[in-house]
Amino acid sequence: MPGLKAIWQKLRREGLAGLGARLRYRRAPGLALGGVRPVQLPLRLRDGSGVLEQALRETRLAACFAAEGALLITDPDPQQGHAAAAALFTRPDYLTAFLSGQDAPLPGLMLLVPDAASLKLARAAGYHLDQVMLVAVNDGPAALGAGLLRWLVAAQALDPADLAPELFPELAALQPGAAFGQGLCLSLPESPERRAGFRALSLAGLRFFPGLRQGPGWQGAAQSYALIARGALARGAVPLTLCEDDLQPCPGFQQRLRAAEAVLAARPDWDVFSGLISDLAPGAKVSEVIALPGQKLVFLNFTTGMVFNICRESALQHLAAWSPGRGGIRENSIDTWLGQMPGLRVATTLPFLAGHNSEQRSTIFGFSNRRYDALIRHSEARLAQLVGDFEAQAGGPQRRDQ
Repeated sequence: MPGLKAIWQKLRREGLAGLGARLRYRRAPGLALGGVRPVQLPLRLRDGSGVLEQALRETRLAACFAAEGALLITDPDPQQGHAAAAALFTRPDYLTAFLSGQDAPLPGLMLLVPDAASLKLARAAGYHLDQVMLVAVNDGPAALGAGLLRWLVAAQALDPADLAPELFPELAALQPGAAFGQGLCLSLPESPERRAGFRALSLAGLRFFPGLRQGPGWQGAAQSYALIARGALARGAVPLTLCEDDLQPCPGFQQRLRAAEAVLAARPDWDVFSGLISDLAPGAKVSEVIALPGQKLVFLNFTTGMVFNICRESALQHLAAWSPGRGGIRENSIDTWLGQMPGLRVATTLPFLAGHNSEQRSTIFGFSNRRYDALIRHSEARLAQLVGDFEAQAGGPQRRDQ
């Protein structure tokens, strides 16, 4: 029976605690896109506040607008919103006036709001996150243009594969030829709680990248990583650290990371450094173990999970080649795609360098991150067993770096 087989496999890989977590922390609505009204380009602009005129002159988005098409309005009168595909607000007080003029959320209308406070106002008025996107209208034309691009992807007007990375300020700012320490944290502006938790970590060198939203959500995440990888390769920004905003550093994170990087900087035989392998596959094989103070640097042929990774050029090229047509989430999620890289060479640490913040919720699946806790513990235990077996055959770690 397939059902019993699946249960047995999960029991072996996660234990009773993992099965219990699956029952307790069930999927709930995440940041889906069922409320987004699909649009086609070109758009018709009604720019009541004039906020877009200068921005359009300084970006490539002017070609997206014409005299006919779906309506995008800025700072609309409360009575005008029902006919628009989206309404862009430049100030919270404009949004307040708009919301106070409605008895209920307008179906299909996407609200493009300027900040987290406006996001909260829209949610309080009954707009689901399906219908709200945060667009940084006050951070300059480039940020505004990038926010509009995110909306056009969500509204199915643009294929993410056609996006020019240089139109996103975070990618245009990547420095070529940088050593370790330059990185981006994939994060949705529409999830301010997760962003606040990440900011509190005060991790140097990691800047937010506003993730693309696409239904289903796992494809939006994959498209975001592919876009970042294209941008990094174009800028020569390798290696590049990639993480997610529910990262939870383990004790000694910074010191342990620097020690691992010192070893990796001197050798070319790796593609990805993974701070967390969230679900170690049964077929994973250890090829080398290096003893470092307080940890072991382990080389193997497998990784999964995108919480914290450092990617060399080879891995970025593989991420950039992701395509949505290769299967569903089981076969083609971005971490599965990375794990399928031919000849993949992975470095990780034992114990793991990072984990999931258990207080956060998945923006893709809607469940609590606590669902991952048992899975991660069992993954680390399996890695420890593999390392122990390898060292028993090799007579201990192959090297000891001080």
